[in-house]
Amino acid sequence: AHKERERVIRLLFKKALPQQGLLDPTRFQNFVSERGLSIQRGDLETWDRLGILHPIIKIRCPFTYHHITGRLPDGTVQYHPQPLDREPHEGQDVIKLYDMWSFGPEELRKWQEREEELVICPSVDTFQPWSELMEKDAQAPGALLETVGIFYHPYQIFRLREVHRLCNTTFRWPAFTVEHSDWGQWEDWQRKGLDVALNDLKASEVVVLRRLAMLLLIEDRYLPKVRDHITYYGWRPEWLDDWYQWAEAFRPGEVLQESGLTVEEVKKIRRDFAAQGNHIDPNDAWYHLIRHITYKQRRRLKGDALLAWDYYEVAEMLGRFLEDVTGERQPHVDDLVSGLGGEWKKSIYGVAPEDFDYHKRTALPAIVRQFGLDPRIRVLFVIEGESEAAFVERWCEQKVIDLRALGVRLVPLGGGELKSRRTRQYLCDAREEGAPVLVALDAEQDYPEQLNKWAGDGLIEKVFEVSELNNSQVVPIGGMLWKPCFEDANFTFEELLEAWITTIDAKRPGRAMDKEKVQSAVQVAHNSQTDITWIKSMEEASRQLRLPFSKPEIAKELADRFSDSNKPIILLLLKVIQLGLRSRTARYQPIRNGVASG
Repeated sequence: AHKERERVIRLLFKKALPQQGLLDPTRFQNFVSERGLSIQRGDLETWDRLGILHPIIKIRCPFTYHHITGRLPDGTVQYHPQPLDREPHEGQDVIKLYDMWSFGPEELRKWQEREEELVICPSVDTFQPWSELMEKDAQAPGALLETVGIFYHPYQIFRLREVHRLCNTTFRWPAFTVEHSDWGQWEDWQRKGLDVALNDLKASEVVVLRRLAMLLLIEDRYLPKVRDHITYYGWRPEWLDDWYQWAEAFRPGEVLQESGLTVEEVKKIRRDFAAQGNHIDPNDAWYHLIRHITYKQRRRLKGDALLAWDYYEVAEMLGRFLEDVTGERQPHVDDLVSGLGGEWKKSIYGVAPEDFDYHKRTALPAIVRQFGLDPRIRVLFVIEGESEAAFVERWCEQKVIDLRALGVRLVPLGGGELKSRRTRQYLCDAREEGAPVLVALDAEQDYPEQLNKWAGDGLIEKVFEVSELNNSQVVPIGGMLWKPCFEDANFTFEELLEAWITTIDAKRPGRAMDKEKVQSAVQVAHNSQTDITWIKSMEEASRQLRLPFSKPEIAKELADRFSDSNKPIILLLLKVIQLGLRSRTARYQPIRNGVASG
């Protein structure tokens, strides 16, 4: 373990443009607290003493001696600005001044130049109580100065989380019914449990340090790409150019060799980080949306939500590194933990796995629509009334299809809304946003004339026949008519009757239904009028027989019965879904002069 700690320090010194600064104990506590872990400075010191979580490095603070030229009443002193060029002799009136700490590449090089003098490799053997690493501040009476800088790396949060978990053991005693004689046994259990945890942590230190070394080798190259943010020092623009030049000279193969790990070992480490992040992430179902948020905004997350993204970032860095080493595309972080691969993204987001790029935001429009954050119309689907709406909603529910997530706006028209300004506005908005429109109405009243008028005004592309839905190679766009109505155009009399009787039985459990009587009443109503539909005949019979009748309930029952059939309404829904999927990767352009432009 000592050799691995020394190796980690050497890697720190090699950093040309470090992308993450080191953290002193106070800043490390704040860093950890933001991620939902409460620790004290004393905890860090204890873990350092026990050897289960050392700082990444300890640095003796450089200092100089100066002649004291005067003492003020408040206890402060005045001193000569020029430092002594040698150690002061006994009795000489001097003050010791320490340099300020900073963490840029130049400071790292200075530390390396004076490594034997300044650097302490943290270990149980070199441990000193932290109180001994402080001195009284001669310039501020009562204050203390750190004579040894104690520093942690942000990625030590992963080790700390494990230490924190194993060192916080809770024993539950039912109703606190513990006899006095049991306390000795309880203390023995606690001691044994902590001993086991301590031994486990010590045994895993080498593995943890090797992983940390791996991350130190690659973080400065890949973290800027993951975060879309480059850290540079000073205000000179050349710093940014320096990073790009350094990144171009980065040799992934040589880095892998230096790490001492194999490709398979790196892949395993990546899977572990992805799984840990997913396990603690309270927002895992929102991963695809949050991944598109900028790094600056993601930093506003708190607790486990923020810690999860530390794990995700490491997994992404390792993925980019592996891709450069092997020349093979690596699974996205979410695909590592889903067990489904990335093929599902093609059907859900319309983007193939190899084209799915968070940096270029290739799937962002579809993801935004999935979360209901995109108000734009991608497909406008206008249907006539409650029955059609009930069928569509139940069918989509059965198939686990979210039309809204597909960018489909479903507009059921109520009575008298066909010619309303609201309906026309829907059509105008769709035209302005380049969204294809499908309209399905009953062939009654003046609806056929209205469809033709919309086609003439350019609000729908054309009026097409229901038979065109049977052509699997074509997605007809425009308006169509159910002849004579939605129910009769899609279902036989027997199918409608069976569905109605089922809804009656559901409302009147335990009461026998005379099916023949109901059927006869419907046929009489149907024969008594010219051009009456079967669904209207059932409605007439329901009034005569005083039976419950609900077209939406019948429609839901029909959706349950015929969800996998080739009914025209099912074919129409499949065309709507096809348009929704297409809209993710292509913008619809209406036909102009008989030629489709897109």
